[in-house]
Amino acid sequence: MIQPKTKKIIILSVVIVIVLIAINWKIQPFHSLQKNNAIPTKVSIIRSNADGRETVYLEGNENGKVFQDSVRRAVLVWVGPAKAHYLEEGDTVYYVTIAGKIGEKEQTVLYSLDKLIKVGLVEKKKCITDEKNKKKTQYVLKDHMFKFWYEFIPKGTSVIEMGQGELYYQKAVKPILHSFMGAVFEEMCRYYTLKKGITGEYDCFLTSVGCWWGVENITDKSGKVRAQSADIDVVGISDIDKKAVIGECKFKNEKIDKSIYETLVRRGKVLAAKYKVSKYIFFSLSGYTEWVENLKDEDILLLTLDSLYE
Repeated sequence: MIQPKTKKIIILSVVIVIVLIAINWKIQPFHSLQKNNAIPTKVSIIRSNADGRETVYLEGNENGKVFQDSVRRAVLVWVGPAKAHYLEEGDTVYYVTIAGKIGEKEQTVLYSLDKLIKVGLVEKKKCITDEKNKKKTQYVLKDHMFKFWYEFIPKGTSVIEMGQGELYYQKAVKPILHSFMGAVFEEMCRYYTLKKGITGEYDCFLTSVGCWWGVENITDKSGKVRAQSADIDVVGISDIDKKAVIGECKFKNEKIDKSIYETLVRRGKVLAAKYKVSKYIFFSLSGYTEWVENLKDEDILLLTLDSLYE
């Protein structure tokens, strides 16, 4: 049962979308690799129009206060006197899931999603090697400001409206903000891969970059073969050269080790029927173990966050 307050929010949001469509206006979020003069150690793709300006928030090399203070001021503290409105929590979903959750017909949901896509609020996410498979089509929030909002604000609306946005940030946002940035980091890595790939740096001309998910067969210690779900964070495709570049992204305070390397190499075999994997790229926030660093293979690239800005 939808609460009256939620109904009002939904109606208001629909009106806003209709206006945006009517004036042919489309939201253009900042690109993840835009930055100020200094190279950051961490980037937040959070966009705020709270004070009438659009700003990219960066955590500087010296300390993390710039990034954290920006989030508190622009999002959590600013909305204290205002009302924190939202439509729906969530990140990546299928339209069937949405229809079931809100009690609407699937066609109605698809129509609404189409309108949201036109104004730049939502985008389709497809498995790059199986883009025609509608069952694998997911819908994601396109702008990371919205992702941040729906992840954190609805859960703390009452606290924020009481003017305690600072306290809510310290208790509920800061502890998991690092985890939230994982998906942002993956998007940055995909863009970087395409940017380099179209110049031929990977021994092929990349024409598209996305991600892959599906099922892989693995053999356990007893020799039995079993199926398990799997995904590849970065998949660059060259239909011209029939080659692929695959990558693993880790935005964590731990180094990429041998097991992560072996997992990516194993999962790359699922593409072997269509493409030859020419490069294995690893993107790590915290670096690599000695075993990985000692690998002697020209087809393996070990990159860090700073590498994305070179």
